Amino acid sequence: MSGKFGVLNPFHKWKKGDLPGDPTVSIVLNEYVTYEEGIIISATLATDSEIDYAIDGLQKSLESARKEAKRMLKAQKDKIHASFKRQD
Repeated sequence: MSGKFGVLNPFHKWKKGDLPGDPTVSIVLNEYVTYEEGIIISATLATDSEIDYAIDGLQKSLESARKEAKRMLKAQKDKIHASFKRQD
């Protein structure tokens, strides 16, 4: 996933036969610059419109991460649950 934010799925390598667990995901920060006062997640902003543009982009990236996290979590749960279905 591209963008400032992404999704970490620690169960992505889980396969049938592995110990089951509750699938989890985490939202991660993909792009940043460190500075004395903290982590910078935008370009230098000098106008109201630049601020709006930067914040809109961050919100869009977070929304993409939200959708991807939900998709990954559902897929992982489905994969684990399917491994327990009895095959006759």
